[in-house]
Amino acid sequence: TTANMIIGMLEKGYTQFLFVKSAGNGLNNAGEIGLDSCYSGFFASVCLLENSDFWTEHGEGYTYEDIRDHIMIVGGMKRDRKGRHVDTGFNYGNDVDIYAPCREIYSTLGEANKNKYGKMSGTSMATPIVSGVICMILGINKEMSNIQCKKLIRNTAIDLKMEGNRQGWGKINP
Repeated sequence: TTANMIIGMLEKGYTQFLFVKSAGNGLNNAGEIGLDSCYSGFFASVCLLENSDFWTEHGEGYTYEDIRDHIMIVGGMKRDRKGRHVDTGFNYGNDVDIYAPCREIYSTLGEANKNKYGKMSGTSMATPIVSGVICMILGINKEMSNIQCKKLIRNTAIDLKMEGNRQGWGKINP
């Protein structure tokens, strides 16, 4: 899991890193979309670990907060006649940190499509946008820590004027 990878890196002395993860586009058994990312079977989240046996079995000496300091979870948002808002077709929830555009992003389509380019949608399209912003921030501020970078992104996010569990910190502000 992501938590195991982070613990492994911390145990080797690495402290300045940040995983940027897609919140996922999961469906539940009823075929409903837009699930709380914490409960989607398609999302390798650490949120369920907060009150689990994981810490005694794998994470001794580390806390849930230690792990979350090293992860930024990205949700998707879209723009339509109503403006920019969280895309209810993709996962959301208390563990999503930041949102970025995710609809009709020009991307490679992969081997199945003969490595052509085209438009794709999903939180996997939003995540590289956030990664790019992080790279720009760290390129300018080389001494900034992962925690400082997360705080900067959080503090400069654009409020989407939604409930906290539906917008995280808000929209990334590049």
